[in-house]
Amino acid sequence: NIRQGKLYGRDNELSTIADTFCGLASTGVSEAFIIRGWSGCGKSSLVKSAFEPVTVAGGYVVSMKLDDIATASPLVVVTSAFNELCLLFKEKLSDWELHLIQKELIRVFGINLPKLARILPNVKYMFTGQTSSLYLDHETNQPDLNFR
Repeated sequence: NIRQGKLYGRDNELSTIADTFCGLASTGVSEAFIIRGWSGCGKSSLVKSAFEPVTVAGGYVVSMKLDDIATASPLVVVTSAFNELCLLFKEKLSDWELHLIQKELIRVFGINLPKLARILPNVKYMFTGQTSSLYLDHETNQPDLNFR
């Protein structure tokens, strides 16, 4: 009798994911895993099993089926993952944490922030209380954070 949703025979892989995350969590280093394999081999169950220990430890899990989008371009896969991560941040982080991300995005991207928003539309959620698009203020040549 095999129970639905139970992971069998993947203890080593689950341990690798948990150990790697826990080892990196204290360093501030980010890590990504790409789990691949034949259809039906348990990839989705492995990710679902890793979700709880990673999120309890303060990490984020972005999961998507790549069959449909992977054929387009590897860059599409990466941008899709980051776009989903923006939604996770909006859901999980406090307004203060979102404000810190907002400041860092402005520092790093400066006048190119609207370009980032075109590639990652969900980045707009990093701007506390704002839900519209990013614009460039043509007078100051800085990101216009008064969303329209």
